[in-house]
Amino acid sequence: MRITFSQSGPVSAALVVITLVTGCTKPIAEPDDNISTPDFFTANQWVDHDRSGGADYWEFEGANKWTYRSNEDIEFVSRIECPVGSKVSWKLRAPNGDVVDEGTSEQRWLSTWRRGYAGPVIDLLDKAGPGVWWIQWSVEGMHVGRSAANLTR
Repeated sequence: MRITFSQSGPVSAALVVITLVTGCTKPIAEPDDNISTPDFFTANQWVDHDRSGGADYWEFEGANKWTYRSNEDIEFVSRIECPVGSKVSWKLRAPNGDVVDEGTSEQRWLSTWRRGYAGPVIDLLDKAGPGVWWIQWSVEGMHVGRSAANLTR
């Protein structure tokens, strides 16, 4: 974990020592600490770098890209928090709004990373062409969010 402080300059070293001894100033964590991560995003792929069997945000390579080219892979990802046993579903929509793929599964943990469509961008482009593709995520039939990306040749 990396910690940075909101103060900088020559006084900051003394401030850090005082802070660590007294605990008066709260450190600000950097983004890679998973303190604030998006709930709905796209990535190139998930790689289990720590071999835990569970996904962490930092293991999604290419996370939060907007544009994907035909020679890349794409995954539409969500982190959904809902009761265990809830039905979580997704619908992949082409730029024209047509449903191209869909899936439903049961929530096995209170909060978990979930992948919808995962595969080559070229496969999607061949089905319905370039433009903004998105997955609509639902829990028990109620829309909870969306992951989207611009796919191009």
